[in-house]
Amino acid sequence: FRVTLVDTGISLVAVMLVFPIAFQASNVPLTDPALLFETLPRFFTDFRGGNLFGFMFFACLYMAALNASIGLMETIVSNLVDAKKRKMGRYRASWLAGAVALALAILPAFSSSLFSGVHVRGKGLMEVMDSVLINWILPIIALGLSVSINWGMSEKEKAAQFIARDRFVSYSMYPHWRWALKWFAPGLIILGILLQIVGQF
Repeated sequence: FRVTLVDTGISLVAVMLVFPIAFQASNVPLTDPALLFETLPRFFTDFRGGNLFGFMFFACLYMAALNASIGLMETIVSNLVDAKKRKMGRYRASWLAGAVALALAILPAFSSSLFSGVHVRGKGLMEVMDSVLINWILPIIALGLSVSINWGMSEKEKAAQFIARDRFVSYSMYPHWRWALKWFAPGLIILGILLQIVGQF
C-alpha cells in the first residue's frame, strides 16, 4: 500500500510539472516519446544551467530504467533456469536473455535516425512501439495475470502468498486485495482496452 501510494503520488507530481512545460514548448499534441525526448531537452536548453540539469535528469532517468530492466531481466533468466523441460545454467540464460533484449532494443534505439522514415498511420516507429506495448500488450498481460491468479490458484495458495503470519495488517488487507484482483482490476483493464478500441475509430 505504501509503495503504491508513493509511486502514484510521485507520478501525479511529475505530470503536474511536465505537462505545463510541454504546453509551453509546443502547441502540437505530444505522445510519450516526443514529450520525453523532444520537449524536455528543448526546455532545459532555454535557461541558464539547463544543460547541467538536463544531464542530471537524463542520468537519473537512465539509472531508473537500468534498475527496472535488471529486475525484468532477472524474471526472464529465472524462468529459463527453472524451466522443467529445458533447464539451462544461469550464465547461459543471462547471455541469451541479454542478447534477445539487445536485438529488440535496436529498433527503438535507431527510430529517430536509421528508421526515421518508417511511419505507420502518421506515427514514427518509437511511437508505434510505445503505443502497442503500453496500450495493448501490457494491459492484456495484466488481465491474463489477474485471471490466472483468480482461477488458477486455490484460496489456500493465494492466502499463503499474501498473508504474512507475523503481521496482522496482512490479514485485514487480504479480503480487499482479493476483491480488487477479482473484480476491480480486471474491470478497469477491460474498460481501458475498450476505450483504446473506441479511440481507434
